[in-house]
Amino acid sequence: MADLRRVRPAIVAVHAEPALLDALSPADAIVHRVAPDEAMVSGAAGGSDALVEAVTQAVADDVGAVVLDVADGWAAWAIAGSDSRRAFSRVSPLVLPDAGSIQGDVLRLPARVAASADEIVVFVPAGYGAWVERKLRERCPELSGVDA
Repeated sequence: MADLRRVRPAIVAVHAEPALLDALSPADAIVHRVAPDEAMVSGAAGGSDALVEAVTQAVADDVGAVVLDVADGWAAWAIAGSDSRRAFSRVSPLVLPDAGSIQGDVLRLPARVAASADEIVVFVPAGYGAWVERKLRERCPELSGVDA
C-alpha cells in the first residue's frame, strides 16, 4: 500500500559559486543540485522566508548569488508507504537513491525527486501539476490519499 498526497513545500532556487553550494546544508531541507552553480532547496511548508534567509546567509560570500522563493513554480506530491518505490517505478526509469535527490524523467516530464526511507517526493513544473496527479493515480492503482 502507498499513499499519495499533494505537498506544498518551501522551494528556493539558488545560483552561486559551486564551492558554496557544495557546503549548503540548511536545517530540515533537501538540496537538489541542478548544475555546478545551481541548486533547488526544498523545506517545510510555510517556511519560505526562513529558508530564503538561511540560503542567503549560506552563500553570502558570493556577491553575485541569486536566491529566490520559487514555490509557486512547482507542484509536488509525496508517495509514502511500503509500496512507494514499486509505484514510482511504474512512472519513471530513474533509480532512486536510498536517501537523497535525483532529477530526470517522471511520466516523460523533467522532474526532481527526493527520496528517503519512508517517502518519495516528486517535483514538476506547476503547469503540469494536475496532469501528473491524474497520471500517477491511473498508473499506480495502489495509491490512496487525497489532496492535502
